[in-house]
Amino acid sequence: MKLRNLILVGITVVCVIVYFLIAAIERRSHTQIATGELFFPNLIDQVFEIGEIRIQSAQNETNIRLVDDVWRVQQQDSYFANIARVQNLIVGMSQLRMLEKKTSVAERFSELGLEGVGIENSQTIEIQLISTQEDVLAELLFGKSKSSNSNPLMSLIYVRKPDQNQTWLTETALDVPTDSLEWIHRNISDFDNNRISEVQLIVPEQANVRVFQPDRDAEKFELADVPEGFQVRHQFLVNNIGRLFRKLNFERVIGVSQWQSSSEIRMKTFDGLFVIVSIGTDSLSQFATFEAKAENGASPEILQEVQQLNRKWSGWAFQLSQVRINSATALYEELIERQEILQNSQMQQ
Repeated sequence: MKLRNLILVGITVVCVIVYFLIAAIERRSHTQIATGELFFPNLIDQVFEIGEIRIQSAQNETNIRLVDDVWRVQQQDSYFANIARVQNLIVGMSQLRMLEKKTSVAERFSELGLEGVGIENSQTIEIQLISTQEDVLAELLFGKSKSSNSNPLMSLIYVRKPDQNQTWLTETALDVPTDSLEWIHRNISDFDNNRISEVQLIVPEQANVRVFQPDRDAEKFELADVPEGFQVRHQFLVNNIGRLFRKLNFERVIGVSQWQSSSEIRMKTFDGLFVIVSIGTDSLSQFATFEAKAENGASPEILQEVQQLNRKWSGWAFQLSQVRINSATALYEELIERQEILQNSQMQQ
């Protein structure tokens, strides 16, 4: 079965589960939402037809498209979308009900945040679900919201269809950010500290920096090759280098085909995984590419992990935070200091 079909089957299953959960809640509560009609009664049967999601506000626009059976965010250079968030949006749209009628007077739309996305400083968010044939399967404007008294996991929100004046109050758990960054997985890596055996910083014409842990139970990283008469200036600086790959997120992503490197980071784990990071040059000095490798004789689990990581990393450059870049480009002389200087400083304190 093709990947797209697997994903869409998963969405359908989730939709069915959510449907029965909501039905059960409705039977217990006997609230008005139980009698409200669905905004898009046919949407659950059109899941397999959806090829694009368009989200627009007065400030932002996000387009999420199904390209070669993979959901991608166009504003992020077609990087992989967060599948769970995509599924939640489709399921949420299919379950929206007309809970309570509100105003149909156009002059009052702004009071509900439903004036439209074409107006400056508007609070309106417009969502469109588009078929692979460019047909609009579902389209709705979302306005102001407030907490639901009956269910803390839900929100009451004002909505209307763009081609209609009738506004409605509906209840939903939908969270629809308009910033395209919120629609992708921003995590690059998250290696446990006790898994990493060493990290090397390689900067041309500079002494290499190597930090290591002698075993998995070590409580801190050690700086290799400290000259006689010198000590580590600040232990946290050494630890920061060793923990570069812990909860490492990116701030922006771009597709790359050719890459020039100004420096490298090489990480090794105790179980035979290698990661090589290449820091960019000039305007891309805050971007980095990543590549995973396995040592000879590595286990099948490590070989599989290498494939998974490279599938996520290959062809992309990730913008890192300035804090991570500072750690990744630290110079050896910044990490050490003469012992007598340290002793004098401690005595003065």
